[in-house]
Amino acid sequence: MFEFNTHPPMVSHVQGSPVYIIDDFYKYPEEVEDLFWENELRYHKEGDPGYNGKLFHDMRHHFPNDNLWEVGEYLLDVCGAKYHGSGRDCLSNVFEYEGNDHIDNYWYPHLDAGYTALIYFEGTGTNLYATPNQFEVEECDSIPEHVKPWRSKEDYELLLTFEGKYNRLVLFNGKQFYHGADIYYSPVKRFNQVLFFTDEP
Repeated sequence: MFEFNTHPPMVSHVQGSPVYIIDDFYKYPEEVEDLFWENELRYHKEGDPGYNGKLFHDMRHHFPNDNLWEVGEYLLDVCGAKYHGSGRDCLSNVFEYEGNDHIDNYWYPHLDAGYTALIYFEGTGTNLYATPNQFEVEECDSIPEHVKPWRSKEDYELLLTFEGKYNRLVLFNGKQFYHGADIYYSPVKRFNQVLFFTDEP
C-alpha cells in the first residue's frame, strides 16, 4: 500500500536549513489516495470558533495504518530527526476555497513541532516564510486558527514555494519556518498527506 521509491532526494538550503524534494515518491500513489478516501473526512478543529465550513473548508483524514511506519523510518533517516510525530497515523490536509482573500493575504502561516513531510495529490503547493514581526506572532498565537487565518502579505517575507506536483514529497523544518498552503487562485481544492517528526518524544 505505502510502497515508496528510495531514489536520492533533491536537496537545497533555505537560510542554512536543508529542504528535501523526492518526486514520484509512492510507487502506487492512486492506491494511497483511494485508502484516504475510503476513510472519514472531518472538519479540522471541529467545534472551535471561526469560519471553517462557512468561508472555506479545512478538513482532515485521521486513521491508523501500521504500513505507514516504514515510510516514517525512511524519512527520519533523510532529515535526521529522532522521533515519529505522527507514527502510524495517516493524516491528510484537504482544503477547498472560493473568494478573493488570497489576493492580498497568505493562508495561515504557522509552525509545527519539528520536521514536516507533505506528499501532494491535488492542488497547490506550500510556502515557506521568514519569521514575522513580534506583533504578528503574538496576534496569531492569541486567536483560534479559523477566526483570522488569512494574514496580510505585508507581514511575511516569502522564502520559497514548493510546487504541488503530483506524488511529490517535500520535507522541511516546520519548527524553523513559518509555512502554509500556497493559495494563489480561486476556486481551489487541495489534497495532501502529512507526516510529522520531532526531536522530542
